[in-house]
Amino acid sequence: MITLAFVSAAAAIQPRTTQSATKSETIFGCEYFKTDREAADGWVHQVDIRMVERADATWTVERGKEAPIIATPFPAQFGSVGRSVGLRWKDARGHQRTAYISFSDAKLPDGLQVFWLNFDRPSLWKAPGYFCQSMGHDPAEAASVKVRSNPNALGAR
Repeated sequence: MITLAFVSAAAAIQPRTTQSATKSETIFGCEYFKTDREAADGWVHQVDIRMVERADATWTVERGKEAPIIATPFPAQFGSVGRSVGLRWKDARGHQRTAYISFSDAKLPDGLQVFWLNFDRPSLWKAPGYFCQSMGHDPAEAASVKVRSNPNALGAR
């Protein structure tokens, strides 16, 4: 079991695979780290962004007090050993935004997936940026985890 600590509450979320003929959605919690030292323990303690890899290959990006954004993936290769993907969308002001995801290539227990997320520039697991870990496949369960509003986070504008 993976235990995530959130501000004043603790939530135990066990990633699991949904048996289905179609691809299920995977929900990720992401925490912003300014420095590599902050990110050193390799766990998400507070969720600044919730990301959903949807069955139709699009992604949903959810931040604090903002409406969810639907992002379209594009191929992105920037030296990551694991899977890489880029995301594009238009923000509320109509500006084109880009995010880059670099998945870990390590085999992790219980179907856990982790990746590093950066806005506007690719990065190979180097702060500042977001460390993200899978929270399972149940939207209701993942929605119960509060996404904090962090105005200092990269890409928060």
